This record gives sequence, C-alpha cells and structure tokens, in this order.
Amino acid sequence: MIHKLSRKTHERLREEHADLTTRGRIVAAEKIARAREHGDLKENGDYHAAKDEHGHMEARIRQLESILEQAEIVEPSKDGTVGLGMIVTVLYDGDDES
Repeated sequence: MIHKLSRKTHERLREEHADLTTRGRIVAAEKIARAREHGDLKENGDYHAAKDEHGHMEARIRQLESILEQAEIVEPSKDGTVGLGMIVTVLYDGDDES
C-alpha cells in the first residue's frame, strides 16, 4: 500500500523513527534494567510496565518503517488545484471557513 505524504509529514515521521531507534531504545533498555534490580520478575510491576512500553515502542518503529518504505512524497500543486497537505479557505455567501 502506497502512503502519500507531504514532504513535511515524511520528514516528521523520519525524525520520529530516528529518535525511537536511538534515544528511545536506550531509555527503554535503561528502564528495564532498573526494574530488574527490584528482584523477582514474576511480581515486578515496574518490570512488566517497562517491557510493555518497550513492546509498544518497537511496534511503532515497525509501523513507521512500513510507512516510510512505502511512502510517496506528493508535491503541492502549482496550478491552483487543492491537494494533499494544503489548507484552504472556502467562502460560503461571504462567510469564511477553513
């Protein structure tokens, strides 16, 4: 499935991916390590919460990778046609609505 994205959105998703794969993974590993220090993992709520958080983050990383791999950057139209990522104002009998 192709994901049509504006250049700005593509860049934002790329930055989020870079942040999660670097800083995010380091922070998650530190949280898991700290929680492990609390002892028995079976009844360690902090450990399970840290593992869940790590799992959600890894799922988001995979989602971003899929979107970015299948992304098509759509440039704004130069002919006055409304397109993806554009903000338009429509006039209804003199009233503005964005």
